[in-house]
Amino acid sequence: MEMDRLELVVCMRRTKKQLHVCPAMVVDSDFYRDWNIKWQKETPQEGLAPLWPPLLPPDQTQLISNSKYCLPSFKFCLQELPEKWNNIKKLAIAVKQHVAPLQANEMTVLRKSCAAFDVEQHRFRERFRKEAPFRFDTKKPYQLLDTKHIEIKQMESAMTSIYESAGLFEVMVPDYKQLKQRRKELCLLKELWDMISLVGACLDDWQTTKWVDINVENMDLECKKFAREIRNLDKEVRAWDAFSGLDSKVKNMLTALKAVAELQNPSIRERHWNQLMQVTGVRFVMDSDTTLADLLKLNLHNFEDEVRGIVDKAVPEMSMEKVLKELKMTWSTMEFQYEPHPRTNIPLLKSDEELIEILEDNQVQLQNLITSKYIAFFLEEVSIWQRKLSTMDSVISLWFEVQHTWSRLESIFIGSEDIRAQLPEDSKRFEGIDVDFKELAYEAQKTPNVVEATNKPGLSQQLEDIQSRLSLCEKALAEYLDMKRLAFPRFYFVSSADLLDILSNGTNPQLVQRHLSKLFDNLARMKFQLDSEQKPTKVGLGMYSREEEYVSFSEPCDCSGQVREKSLSIKTVRWSLLPCPSCEISCQDVAELHCSPLIHEKSWKSMRATVRDEMTEAVMAYEEKPREQWLFDYPGQEALFFSLRVNQPISLGGSLLHPDLVDNRGWDCLCQGGGRLRECDEGISQEASDPAEHPRYHADRAALQGRQTGIMTICTIDVHARDVVAKMITQKVDNAQAFIWLSQLRHRWSDEERHCFANICDAQFLYSYEYLGNTPRLVITPLTDRCYITLTQSLHLTMSGAPAGPAGTGKTETTKDLGRALGIMVYVFNCSEQMDYKSCGNIYKGLSQTGAWGCFDEFNRISVEVLSVVAVQVKSVQDAIREKKKSFNFLGEDINLVPSVGIFITMNPGYAGRTELPENLKALFRGVQVRFCDLAEIVFWNIQARLHVLGEFTCIGDSQTCSQEMRVLQSLLACRFRPCAMVVPDFELICEIMLVAEGFIGARALARKFITLYQLCKELLSTQDHYDWGLRAIKSVLVVAGSLKRDDPERPEDQVLMRSLRDFNIPKIVTDDVPVFMGLIGDLFPALDVPRKRDLNFESFVRQAVLDLRLQAEDNFVLKVVKLEELLTVRHSVFVVGDAGTGKSQVMRSLNKTYQIMKRRPVWTDLNPKAVTNDELFGIINPATREWKDGLFSSIMRELANITHDGPKWMVLDGDIDPMWIESLNTVMDDNKVLTLASNERIPLNPTMRLVFEISHLRTATPATVSRAGILYINPSDLGWNPPVSSWIDRREIQSERANLTILFDKYLPICLDTLRTRYHLMSDCITRGEGVGTPATVQPSCAALGCAAHDLLAPGSPEHHWLKLRETTG
Repeated sequence: MEMDRLELVVCMRRTKKQLHVCPAMVVDSDFYRDWNIKWQKETPQEGLAPLWPPLLPPDQTQLISNSKYCLPSFKFCLQELPEKWNNIKKLAIAVKQHVAPLQANEMTVLRKSCAAFDVEQHRFRERFRKEAPFRFDTKKPYQLLDTKHIEIKQMESAMTSIYESAGLFEVMVPDYKQLKQRRKELCLLKELWDMISLVGACLDDWQTTKWVDINVENMDLECKKFAREIRNLDKEVRAWDAFSGLDSKVKNMLTALKAVAELQNPSIRERHWNQLMQVTGVRFVMDSDTTLADLLKLNLHNFEDEVRGIVDKAVPEMSMEKVLKELKMTWSTMEFQYEPHPRTNIPLLKSDEELIEILEDNQVQLQNLITSKYIAFFLEEVSIWQRKLSTMDSVISLWFEVQHTWSRLESIFIGSEDIRAQLPEDSKRFEGIDVDFKELAYEAQKTPNVVEATNKPGLSQQLEDIQSRLSLCEKALAEYLDMKRLAFPRFYFVSSADLLDILSNGTNPQLVQRHLSKLFDNLARMKFQLDSEQKPTKVGLGMYSREEEYVSFSEPCDCSGQVREKSLSIKTVRWSLLPCPSCEISCQDVAELHCSPLIHEKSWKSMRATVRDEMTEAVMAYEEKPREQWLFDYPGQEALFFSLRVNQPISLGGSLLHPDLVDNRGWDCLCQGGGRLRECDEGISQEASDPAEHPRYHADRAALQGRQTGIMTICTIDVHARDVVAKMITQKVDNAQAFIWLSQLRHRWSDEERHCFANICDAQFLYSYEYLGNTPRLVITPLTDRCYITLTQSLHLTMSGAPAGPAGTGKTETTKDLGRALGIMVYVFNCSEQMDYKSCGNIYKGLSQTGAWGCFDEFNRISVEVLSVVAVQVKSVQDAIREKKKSFNFLGEDINLVPSVGIFITMNPGYAGRTELPENLKALFRGVQVRFCDLAEIVFWNIQARLHVLGEFTCIGDSQTCSQEMRVLQSLLACRFRPCAMVVPDFELICEIMLVAEGFIGARALARKFITLYQLCKELLSTQDHYDWGLRAIKSVLVVAGSLKRDDPERPEDQVLMRSLRDFNIPKIVTDDVPVFMGLIGDLFPALDVPRKRDLNFESFVRQAVLDLRLQAEDNFVLKVVKLEELLTVRHSVFVVGDAGTGKSQVMRSLNKTYQIMKRRPVWTDLNPKAVTNDELFGIINPATREWKDGLFSSIMRELANITHDGPKWMVLDGDIDPMWIESLNTVMDDNKVLTLASNERIPLNPTMRLVFEISHLRTATPATVSRAGILYINPSDLGWNPPVSSWIDRREIQSERANLTILFDKYLPICLDTLRTRYHLMSDCITRGEGVGTPATVQPSCAALGCAAHDLLAPGSPEHHWLKLRETTG
């Protein structure tokens, strides 16, 4: 076969040589060569026959045959080739037979040689396994490898010879795998020992590295590389000891390097090395010469856990060491700061919030350290510091307590001779305290370091001793204050601090009189006689009200002398239940009241005597003087109650009533009086609207302005009297016992007893002669009359009143107005969660001894636990009144009782933070409790009168004491029973009466338009949280209307009212509602277009202020500032409402700046009420010690109230409205204008003080809160984007920047805003309409971002170049 192929190849080569002369055939020959090779691989070569057909296809053969080139040999060879091939095969068979014997002998010898070589290779295998360097501890491994390489090479030569011979004789030879395996193992050993040598050399080099130079990271990477290479070796070597040794060496090195890396931790100290040496049992010196070899001698790979434990312990120990080091550094430089005592210049420890904060933080740190399981080494040091800081904390706290108490008591026991005389023993005790404390203070100043100063031996014991002695002084002082409160019960309504100030300055009336307004209804200050040097003496000549009304005392009040207790016998008339209106008054004397400081004792006595004398004189002069002159000759209080007296024996409108007038002749006079009353009303209204008609005050308009309130109040009473008379005439009342007449609150003067009395239904009250000043009276409506009846009957039946109803229905104001009608002091308390049963008990104790009224607003805000105790306290007071006691036991103490005391509560049901009244308390606060015995006392009344009386009250169920007759009577009258509840008042009537009081002639028609507008606004305008169309809003607009009418008396009344309605309401209306509101105004006041009243001088100041603040003085912005000023003139509480970024703060800042320009000395204090708790905001009483901790708001309000100048004072509360804290400001925000605290302190809101709330919405505010404040709503579209952008551009320093920025904004911003408005949906809550796009809140972030970019792009040196870059960036 091989020969055949050889001959074929020769023939093919010859053919190709002959074909090379034809260029066209070269390509064909190449093609067929490739094709032929492929065919040879795929076709079996058994003979020549299959080869030739595909060699040259017929067409190619024909082509060659037809070619002009001559190819004779190629064809000849092809024809002779089969014959030659057969001859050769025959010759081969013959030769094979000839050499067969020789071949057999050679094959026998060859098989023996193969067997012997096989035995030799097995012996070599055993010898190789013993002598080859398989063990890791082999010495000179490379020599052994060379020796074995030579031996294997020799054997491989012999094996090659055998293989060649076997191939010639076709003898089967064994594979000799053992020798081949030895060759493979030799190669693997060589590779393994190369790796061992490399690793060993590297590790030996590392061991000489110094400790400080060890780079564990690089070594670890190199070892991991070695480990990867070792793992990549042939699997056969893994069973060898050399491989195991190498692998263990590398792994141990990796483990040791981990330990070394951990030992390189900076937290390792010498003590940790000693611990490591102790664990490993190897000792060495750890210094800069220590090498890695020294560490490897520790066999760290065998103590990995121990090393990790030492390091894990060292790390927290290092942090402890760092904390202790910082602790030492901090307290080594921490020193006390001192400030001198104002009176004695004693160095007092100054409160340092930073020191206290650091102390608390360090104590927490030490507490965390002491709980660590690694504290063992630092335990002693940490314990020492713990003791030091603990002592420091206790000493500082104790020091401040002692210092505070000493500072408070020093001015009392040392600076007040009056109290020293009253408390001699305690004053002497305090002198010793004073000496000891001063010694400690001076000694502490010599040691400024805090740690050293507070850790002096015995210091804590000294402070505790001083504190215990101070507690005795405080206890004695508290008992002394309680004694003074018992002597002068009105002191229950001032704080202990104010009472101490009163007592300390008792000999200086000028300093004490600032507290008069807290003790009396409207006594602000006194006028004192001047000596020859024009200095005030201690002789009081008269009193001033808050309205600056002056009333001279009947007799000069001598306020000289020391503070002492002095008996003052005062006739006190109890409230008697008369069997009939004609019965005489039953009067009883009560025990003498021991009054406290002389100034209050004598001022109280002089006040009541003066009011009574003035009233007596006014009664006598009423018929002698013209009414106009008489009104201005006497104080407003007297003019109020006797202004309606006519020449007939009946006084209209509730004034002097002749009780025997029951015939028709008297009622004819009464009807005639109705006409005279209308004439009187018109005259008074004319006086109020045009005071210049009075010649007496023609040259003194300021004096007339002071009487304006009184005249308006008289107008209010006159209108009510007119309505009552008209109603009586309409109903043809012909009997003095008619209920419509008896249900009116009527005042009469008794010439025999020289007292004023008030009658209503079957109840009669003695006038209390509290000086009320020139205060306004509540508009009297049928609802007011019903409330008067209910409250007076509850008092008549020894009950308490509880007006309840929605916000703005006049619950509190009606109670106050009733008290003023009776001349009684009414204390209003805003109840809160901070009030406990003891503070409530002190209030009831003061009310019981003074006979005053207490009105507890939002009573159900007190916790239900306290209310349960309060019910017992109220019941004890009522039981004492019912039993006609002169004194009774209250809270374990016997106190005097003045039966005129009244307790009233007002509640808004369903609001947040309200609790349900306990059942025992509900029973005490009901409108009236009708009992059969009550009706039996009125034996002279006829059935009709009984029906009228009972028809106005609530009858409380069927009691067991009611007889069958009473139950039948109740069932007959059930349809006419009215609950004791405050409902929505008659707005139109109130509006009409107030318009009359303000001087409007066409009051009825204007009132109808007014109320119609508000009703339509409530129905047609959108629902907004800040909209208020209630009574308080109506009153504010009417006050504005009256002011506008007095300023422009010639303008028609409808124009005045239209202007006030438009200008006062527009600031609170949202943009979408303005067209609707203006449409309503136009419909109600057609063809009226009254320009807005402007103060151009004030607006010029506003524009100047806006420019000074680097803002834009645009008309809309200036208008908002002006509206805020107008709103603050009418309302003392204002909500500035608007979304974030609409300019609320800037409006307030602009107005404040305007005040500064006008030299009005404004004061601004702001706080975030949501940043603190309610207790931190308003203060809290410590239940255990009864110590009062003042709140943030209360302290700020007190500070502003103590500022004497008349500049505007603002308290800005910047934060969201929360009913839990703003409800505590109800009495501040309404007409009471007083902050009542749980300590019974009452902080008044002076006329110059304002509450301003900067808020974004009123969603969480109750209606009671919304109605109490004016609203300035800033719409998102009021300013637009241009003012904030212009202000931002104006603040740029470079002129070229400002110019280019203006161009850029004008070019790009309108397009961007238009795109936002039309193509995108904004998800922000503050942008709910299309008008929200383009507001300051939208463009301010863009300005801020552009400011950051401009800071990097702009340079003062080349502004044009950088502005080009900026334009490219923004474009």
